[in-house]
Amino acid sequence: MKYEVIERYAWYFPDNDIEVSVYRKQSYFRRFIMWLFFDAELRTYYKTIDTFQAKTFQAKKAKKD
Repeated sequence: MKYEVIERYAWYFPDNDIEVSVYRKQSYFRRFIMWLFFDAELRTYYKTIDTFQAKTFQAKKAKKD
């Protein structure tokens, strides 16, 4: 099975084309303030994890031992 998990969050400033990574999901209040005063948007980046590949790798590793 494939799952999408959050890889990271980033503030994006479209006026300057700058992106700053953050490690926590920001509160709605902080998002509103950043949007209001800095015209910034919070972007979320996802990565796909395939659990079938992980299980296959673990099974191959167990057979080698």
